[in-house]
This record gives sequence, structure tokens and C-alpha cells, in this order.
Amino acid sequence: MNRLRNASPHVLVLGDVMLDHYLIGGCHRLSPEAPVPVVDVEKETVSLGGAGNVIKNLLALGAHVFPLSVVGDDDTGRELRGALHECGVTTAGLVSEAARRTPRKTRLVVAHHQVVRYDRETTVAITAETEEALLQAFRAETRPFAALLISDYAKGVVSPRLCQALVQYAHAHGIPLLVDPKGKSGEKYRGATVITPNKREAMELTGIAIHDDASLREAGEKTAA
Repeated sequence: MNRLRNASPHVLVLGDVMLDHYLIGGCHRLSPEAPVPVVDVEKETVSLGGAGNVIKNLLALGAHVFPLSVVGDDDTGRELRGALHECGVTTAGLVSEAARRTPRKTRLVVAHHQVVRYDRETTVAITAETEEALLQAFRAETRPFAALLISDYAKGVVSPRLCQALVQYAHAHGIPLLVDPKGKSGEKYRGATVITPNKREAMELTGIAIHDDASLREAGEKTAA
């Protein structure tokens, strides 16, 4: 745990990296083609999202970050790699999978209100070859980690085998493993130091409807079991 007190701890983040894309503008008329608003796009922004947002927050806290994730061999994947490079983050743990679409979430915002979001992504599990490449990238990193994080967005990257590899590393080196979970089973996270589901995620993980303090405690105890 002492390594976390270092000024610049080395932290691994396993998870689903993606791009958050915003189209921002105003609306002053309806389309003659259909009864829908015509948006004049005035601004466009792209930033790291998903597990990428965790990476940004860790960087802001002064950590060195080693991302372990998968992208497609597409423009969004290349853009994402570029965004990491601009932040000074290594992409040695970023594996490309040819048939995969790198997640990109595009939001249309009008007068400070999000009107619609559309997603382009692949959510199936990564291949065995990709999983093995991630494990090799993890094992090849020689600098010791101060902590491990799993940021699961259920896009297919966070496999049981990868999770348990991190659990074993954390136990062997006496460092914390923190998990932001997703899905109906927490078995793959078993052995983690801390798991941080929100209310909806806790209900999915435990099958318990949380509606008062008693059910909250019950779900918490089941999550920790």
C-alpha cells in the first residue's frame, strides 16, 4: 500500500476504452423533409471515455497509467491511440482486433440539452488470441504497479481470465485491486480488494431489489461475499 503514497504511482487500468464525441449547436427551424429539428453544429469535441475517463482522472491525480484494452483497426481506434499519446500515456497494452469496432458514442447537444446519442461499437467478447496478447502485454510490463483498476463497461474486453490474472498479481504483490463492475455476475471479480457498483449495478450483481437500508445492506454483504 505504501506505493500508493508515492507522488507518481504506476497504475494499471483494464477496461473498455472509447471515445466520447459531442456535436453542439443550435436549432432555429424544422426540416422540410420531415418534422424534425435542423441543428446547426457550432462546435465538435472528442475526448477519452469509458475506461479512458478513468485514465484521465488518474493522470490528473499525478499517476502514471498503463492501459490494458482493445481497439479496432479503424479510424476511431487510431484516434484513440493518438489521444492517449497526447496525454503521455503508453499504448503498449492496447491490442488491435481487426474485426472489432472501437466504441464511439456521439451525442447531439442543443441549447445545453442532449437530444440524442448514437453508438458505434462492438460488444462481443474478445478473441482468445486477443486475450492472450493482453496477458502478454501485462506480463511484459517490468515496472511494478502500485494498484490495479478494472473499469468494466461490458463491451467484451474484461474477461474472467484477465480479471483473475489481475487478482493473482494483486495478491502476490500486496497491492489493491479496485473494480467498477458491470453485468449480472461478479464471479470474475472474486478476490478483488474493492468493488464499487452503483445502485443499478448492485441490483444486477445480486438480484436484490434495493429499496431501503436493509436491502442495501443485504446487497452489500452479498457483493462482498
